[in-house]
Amino acid sequence: AEPPTEGFRVASVLILVDPDPAGLDWVRDSVGNLFETVHAFQQTGPAMTRVRQYLVRGEFPVVLVAPNVKVDRLGGVTSVADFVSRMKGQSPRLRALWLCESGQPSPAFVEVSDGCLIRPDSKWLRDREGSQRGALGDTDVGRFRDDLLRRLSEKSESAREE
Repeated sequence: AEPPTEGFRVASVLILVDPDPAGLDWVRDSVGNLFETVHAFQQTGPAMTRVRQYLVRGEFPVVLVAPNVKVDRLGGVTSVADFVSRMKGQSPRLRALWLCESGQPSPAFVEVSDGCLIRPDSKWLRDREGSQRGALGDTDVGRFRDDLLRRLSEKSESAREE
């Protein structure tokens, strides 16, 4: 059964953390209509602040984090794995997935998250910007959306069982 997409919302908020603007744009364009609000950040500091703002209000965003994102060490965060661990430690209902580039190995610290999603690599995205922007790999978009929906529904089912 295919997951519904028209008028369907996975969660109210998606927070993207990726150092590459082309990656942020591609993910936002690919899955933005599954969420009421999408926030995009290139560093961990502002992303953590936004996550906390939602958690204080009792909302639980979905967070996609690139393993190569620059870590804001001023907040005491020591690594990107520590960043994800700290976010998830604030609420077990928060869902965080690694946002990995195609062709790159999954992070060795994948277990601190709820899984890993693969997006097209940055060079491919930058090479295809401009005139071809509207046709940015429909099969990649569909696969990415399906994988996101599957991973989030797996997490939801396991949370209900606990």
